[in-house]
Amino acid sequence: MNTADGPYAVAVAELPLSAHRSAERAGAVVVVPGDAGWREAARRAEADGAAAIIVRDPGVIDAARPEATAGTAPIVIERLLLRSDVAFDAAQAPVPELALIQVECSGSSAEFDLVLRDALGWARVLGGGALTLLKVTATSRGLCVFLERPAADAGGGPVAVTVLASRRAAPAWIRAAAIGADRVEVTIDNARGTAAVDRSTAAGRLTVPPRWESPERVVVRRALDAGRDTDECAEWERDVTLVAVIREQEARIRESNTADRQPRVP
Repeated sequence: MNTADGPYAVAVAELPLSAHRSAERAGAVVVVPGDAGWREAARRAEADGAAAIIVRDPGVIDAARPEATAGTAPIVIERLLLRSDVAFDAAQAPVPELALIQVECSGSSAEFDLVLRDALGWARVLGGGALTLLKVTATSRGLCVFLERPAADAGGGPVAVTVLASRRAAPAWIRAAAIGADRVEVTIDNARGTAAVDRSTAAGRLTVPPRWESPERVVVRRALDAGRDTDECAEWERDVTLVAVIREQEARIRESNTADRQPRVP
């Protein structure tokens, strides 16, 4: 594995039977930072012969250009607020008669797009499918987004999805709930580094045992099996594209509201 990143170096050291650090990129899993140039860095890593590429939690920058990273090397996206192992726990048993998905989230202005991106990702995970945007309304502190998960092929009607996102100068958090005959709740607290999954049924409430593995180690293990993760980058692209559309609608709404408040000359 080719990385100079401290947490990833620790993760590799904790997996001695599966991985080891290498100065060579050819045939290795390569870690690239998720800053504005991550797509170009991923292309360079692939040109150097990387077997798989890990992108450290990329921001919603340079959004929604799948062709920019199209290639043969699998790309594994680190998402600190949407860990793959916690998502697996939440999606293990779909909620019967699913009728509503509610997501609340909050983050600072600087990380608002990232929090909204992963909140939408949780709605997608709990709904078991892609989302269709219906309406965006601007609130004093953020957004209220109305979406729909179309009717599933296996039966069942469309599912209403609401996402309430607020901007606050505090650590990021996400709370998501899938509501039907049962109820599944997910709580992500970035300040504490915790993720909880609870399931309520007629028989009672079950709390899934917490995941203690570091997010970097989870991502390394996924990268080592990256041939199986064919949809991971596509899912990230869908969430990022949706954020871009929502933010564009928000900008138009706020511009219109500002214009309406302008004093009129008699």
